[in-house]
Amino acid sequence: NPTSARMILLENDVAVQDFGYRGECGLSEDEVKKAVSLALRSEGWEVETSFGHSHGIDIDARRSREHLVVEAKGEGSLNPMRVNYFLGALGELVQRMESPDSCYGLALPAHRQFVGLVMRLPAWARTRLGLCFLLVRPGSQGGYDVGFLPPQSTSPTSKQS
Repeated sequence: NPTSARMILLENDVAVQDFGYRGECGLSEDEVKKAVSLALRSEGWEVETSFGHSHGIDIDARRSREHLVVEAKGEGSLNPMRVNYFLGALGELVQRMESPDSCYGLALPAHRQFVGLVMRLPAWARTRLGLCFLLVRPGSQGGYDVGFLPPQSTSPTSKQS
């Protein structure tokens, strides 16, 4: 039961694709929430997390004047299920967009299929919605790695051809 998580900035498309894992890790929604909560706390955020299937915001985080609202999903077992999780979470998050001053995020396992769905979302839409992604994978030292893709890439996006 890992108790640590480190945040890794994913600066461009290549970094996002390289962060994804192959195969199945079976990360549950609660494990994703735990990993993201731990990583945010390590970055100085105050975090409220709703575990289980409670209604409302999954992760509500504040740091100084910053406010981050996160919807989380687990890995799922089938490709169509993951597509539905992704689209459903995106819809839930858009419906929760109550303030232009908040940042909104989707927390997902760094499963290759989720990474592909994130990459297919147009960068301009991510920027306009102020949408970030937090991708979770098991870490090499027993904790979690949480890849952070900000609403705007911090460096020029590089495409692999």
